[in-house]
Amino acid sequence: MRKAGITALAIAATAAALGGAPAASAAEATGTVTGFVWQDLNANGLRDAGEPGVKNAYVGIKGLNSSYVATAEDGSYSITAPAGSHVVHLGDQSGFGKVWGPQADGGSAFGHCTGETAPIGVGAGETVRVDGGLVPAVFDFQPTGLTLSPAKDVYAVGDVVEVLGGITHDGAGCSGAHATLDLPSGVTKLDRLGDYLPFYATDKPNQVTGQVNERRAAGHAYTLGARVVVDRPLDAAAFRLSTMWVPSEDPNPANNSTSTTITAK
Repeated sequence: MRKAGITALAIAATAAALGGAPAASAAEATGTVTGFVWQDLNANGLRDAGEPGVKNAYVGIKGLNSSYVATAEDGSYSITAPAGSHVVHLGDQSGFGKVWGPQADGGSAFGHCTGETAPIGVGAGETVRVDGGLVPAVFDFQPTGLTLSPAKDVYAVGDVVEVLGGITHDGAGCSGAHATLDLPSGVTKLDRLGDYLPFYATDKPNQVTGQVNERRAAGHAYTLGARVVVDRPLDAAAFRLSTMWVPSEDPNPANNSTSTTITAK
């Protein structure tokens, strides 16, 4: 005689007989993340009157690629998320001139420099509101200066000198920056300094280049420098620190470099 298979009805009946309830279905174990993405025109983290929504910004659950959706014409979106704790991610629109804006209570919940929220709990059947603002991707990149250490009016041949500078910006969003430190003839590079990573696989002997893998807010500089040895007498030889720029992002390239000189006998 053929044995009957175990059916969902039989499982439910058994659970009822034991005093329990059937397990929640997959659909019942999900919640909803919803909200708006808007142009934060005054960069205060809040959606003020007259600030329009952003269409086609992508929002999703970090680590769950299938969850990402594009915002509608008015900037609204809705995501179905498994019940649990999640980091919600807003993809910026840097290719379209917009990056993440500042966070604010009751306003943008996405990290200013990461586009990611703090972990957010989503219960089964629950709707959670998560909004986000975007600001113009406009950054006035500028060096913070160059210093020589130890500081001397005149160095001697054979002295080891550290030269260090920084690059920052004053935009409303967060940005990385590429930088180049050019060294004068008459010094030999011993080591690179600062928190920039090498931009090229191998720097030139008279140059140090830098790139970064993260973005920083206005006023938070990345540093780049070198430790050098003086090879021969020098007369006001120049170290020059400059940043690469994109015309659509940096409206003032005239202030993108700085220099300092070294004299040695």
